Amino acid sequence: MSKRRRIIADGSNEELETEMMKRGDVDLLKRMAVQRILYTKLELKGKPPVLKVNYFCGVNHVKEVLFFENTGFARTKAEQWWRQRSSTEPPKTIDEALAQQDSLRQPSQLLVHINKTYPEIVDYFGDLIR
Repeated sequence: MSKRRRIIADGSNEELETEMMKRGDVDLLKRMAVQRILYTKLELKGKPPVLKVNYFCGVNHVKEVLFFENTGFARTKAEQWWRQRSSTEPPKTIDEALAQQDSLRQPSQLLVHINKTYPEIVDYFGDLIR
């Protein structure tokens, strides 16, 4: 089994990047500048609510969903995300998270895996706690 290659798309050769997006053996990554972030509560029928984070990067829009009111891995991942952006303890509820959103540090750029069914944020850059 061969190892997947990662290629950073920089917009300099759109034809090549389009071809790479079609290939299944290459992870095509793109660095995107974040202009605006919108935090919203998403209610799921029969499940705990989640925090939906929308990153607006020019004409691109990338989102991620955080599970503060869940347990296990999903909660742990949400706590790690919070600790990169705040020195306060992670909230227990989505409402608590929304009440504190103005104090969160925000990434200025994202590294996004773009040749997936749903783009996935691979890394964050900017004023974060590492």
